[in-house]
Amino acid sequence: MSKKIKNIRIVRENRFRTPTPLEHAVGIWVDRVGRGTERVSAPDKRRLLGQYGLVRIIEGTGTLFVDDSKEIPIQTGDVMCLFPDLPVFYTPSRDNWTTEWVVWNCGENTADFVDCLPASRINPVLKGAGADVGRSIARLRDIMSKENRTGALRRASLLLDMLAKLAEVEPRGACDKGGRDDIDKTVDFINRFFGQPLPVETLASRAGMSPGAFRQAFKQQTGRTPKKHISAIRLARAKEMLENGLSIKETAIVCGYSDVFHFMHAFKANTGMTAREFAVDSGLNSSA
Repeated sequence: MSKKIKNIRIVRENRFRTPTPLEHAVGIWVDRVGRGTERVSAPDKRRLLGQYGLVRIIEGTGTLFVDDSKEIPIQTGDVMCLFPDLPVFYTPSRDNWTTEWVVWNCGENTADFVDCLPASRINPVLKGAGADVGRSIARLRDIMSKENRTGALRRASLLLDMLAKLAEVEPRGACDKGGRDDIDKTVDFINRFFGQPLPVETLASRAGMSPGAFRQAFKQQTGRTPKKHISAIRLARAKEMLENGLSIKETAIVCGYSDVFHFMHAFKANTGMTAREFAVDSGLNSSA
């Protein structure tokens, strides 16, 4: 099946609900909720949703096809996480299945809410989350027709409450050996490429986790957030370079700082002395 999936066309969905001014101001809004029964079907297209979505399997088993080749088995109680930029195809494995779903969208400033989900584009299935999602969808269904201010605020509140509950689902790999290996490999990657841009989203993707789950697992294992760990590694390397005679500008560039002033500010905040003072002091000590 995976070889066939590569050749399936990607179709962008263009059905979007226009948010009310209040929903737009809040920054997150429900596009639609629904429930249905679907029969087994041959893949004829991969859908690019353009929004976020959760699909709960009420009854049945099936397969989720992600990207060009990955196949993930799913069963009753599982929840599939759909991302705006991830083309997917999913189908029951036999006869039919019953699902329900919620689709939502958000502004740029609130997109980070989705990072709390312990799922990622690599592993977009949540186990043991079906009950919470089902209750939230039922409550949202009751108020979807209410287009007044109260309805808009209640939908946003229910959606955020659902995301908060899902954030409590134990992330893949946070405690198991596979997860520890993923974090160890990430730490090694940071140590080797500390001078390159290292956004959390990229590191999380390498570890097969959502950014939120990755931050939690990383801090649990290392005692520091990814951002603080990267900063500590860069500053440690910077000290070594300054001790070996590299200029402040060269050190800043090699250690991945966007500009010298940013580097000097971070260095003083970490060491209590300026980079120039450290370099001069290191030179005096080495000649003494």
